[in-house]
Amino acid sequence: MDLTFNWNVSKIYTLKGGINNLMDVKYATRRASGYPGPGLLPGTGRTIYFSVGIKL
Repeated sequence: MDLTFNWNVSKIYTLKGGINNLMDVKYATRRASGYPGPGLLPGTGRTIYFSVGIKL
């Protein structure tokens, strides 16, 4: 489950952000065949990001 937002504060400023893996679930993404060896690769944990945009 992911959560994202986009807020146009004014005609010039924009705020964007979100949270990936909101529930912080542990999961495997795919099975590796090469480096780092055979087996499942763990999924990315919870990540949070923000950005500010300025239109010139």
